[in-house]
Amino acid sequence: NTVMRDCSVCGTAAPLAQFPALPGCNHQSETCVACFSAWVGAQSDAVAWDKITCPGTGCEVILQYENVRQYAAPEIFARFDALSLAAALSNEPNFRRCQRPGCQSGQIHEGANDGNIFRCVLCGFRMCILHDMEFHEGETCEAYDERM
Repeated sequence: NTVMRDCSVCGTAAPLAQFPALPGCNHQSETCVACFSAWVGAQSDAVAWDKITCPGTGCEVILQYENVRQYAAPEIFARFDALSLAAALSNEPNFRRCQRPGCQSGQIHEGANDGNIFRCVLCGFRMCILHDMEFHEGETCEAYDERM
């Protein structure tokens, strides 16, 4: 016999396997997979990407990356993933985004070989790291500073 449970949101009876259990929650899952997915989508529009919580009544456990990946609709997860990546990269002091219009690439620039010159691995655009702009071709940073 399959054990069934009623979803607290839609009221539909479903097997226990259809009720996501989250690590860290101290309660039985109350929400079926479909309603859980809808909750994640609604929360992604209402709260910060890293503040989506369990839909359980009074539960404040924040969903982890894998929970969102597993239960969110693909377009919701894609947005969550992009925001998660952007947050991680914002903490990397050597990460630079390419400034060429239309290029969405970025990379970590240590400067060991190229110094202040950033060359985008995707489009080849060259930027001056010191001045945070397109590279001033044929002119050192010092000469550029004097000219400006």
